[in-house]
Amino acid sequence: MKTLLLLLVLFAFSACHREDPYPELRDPIYEDLLHDLQEKTAARDDAQKQVESLKKSIADSQPRTSERAEDKMALRREEKLYQKLIQEVEYAKIRTERRRVEGRRDYKIAFLKGKEWPDPEEYKRYLLSKKLNSVSESWSSPPKHEK
Repeated sequence: MKTLLLLLVLFAFSACHREDPYPELRDPIYEDLLHDLQEKTAARDDAQKQVESLKKSIADSQPRTSERAEDKMALRREEKLYQKLIQEVEYAKIRTERRRVEGRRDYKIAFLKGKEWPDPEEYKRYLLSKKLNSVSESWSSPPKHEK
């Protein structure tokens, strides 16, 4: 009877403190990076549609018209934007995956040491860094207001 009670108590304590198989889902930085990746992917897809639309417009327009010249200039601008967005999406994918891997590693370390994870101070530093990166470096432009 005592052995059964002891096993029941040990089972109850071991069941209360389990390691999370997907700790990145609790990480606010990872969630923000995922959201950023989704926004950049949507912007890239929109730019791709715009490029295709401009190419069709150029193909349908008459040669040596001002409309065609304007469409060609717009196409060059959109193609540059599209290439930039492709790079930003790839960077966001890499950054998100790296955060997922690092988050899992940091969670395992914190779990073994019995510490809190994710670290709220790290998230505050992340938000501050994100805010500072979005600030314009030009003194002549007015400051952006927070949402």
